[in-house]
Amino acid sequence: MKYGFYFDAESCIACHTCQVACKNAHDLPVGTNYRTVRSFCTGEGFQPRWYNVSVSQQGCDFCAGVRNAFDEPACVAACPQRALEFGDIDELRAKHAGEPLADGCPAVPHETLANPNFIMRVKDCMADADFDEMMV
Repeated sequence: MKYGFYFDAESCIACHTCQVACKNAHDLPVGTNYRTVRSFCTGEGFQPRWYNVSVSQQGCDFCAGVRNAFDEPACVAACPQRALEFGDIDELRAKHAGEPLADGCPAVPHETLANPNFIMRVKDCMADADFDEMMV
């Protein structure tokens, strides 16, 4: 079984609760994150469109110790919008087949955010090549 995350960009409100829960679960020092939430702006002129992305980064172990007790990683358990799911990556792909998915993260404008154990339901605006990164 290969574990991974499903992320629903339609549901994410960029509250950073998943990022904080991860940081707390691992007691990480300032400046170190295993999960990061980033916001991006697309569009032009008076019609900007926003989307958010929550991705695991190097160091993420899917909360192996926490999962034994709670059955899901801290980031997934904490998300108030239920924008994150965790499980076998192939089962997640099958469960969300038919949705507009970016498998392996090609819709994310920064290759450093790409993660092979990550599938994402994308918003229409994520296909817009004219984006500006927002530092949130």
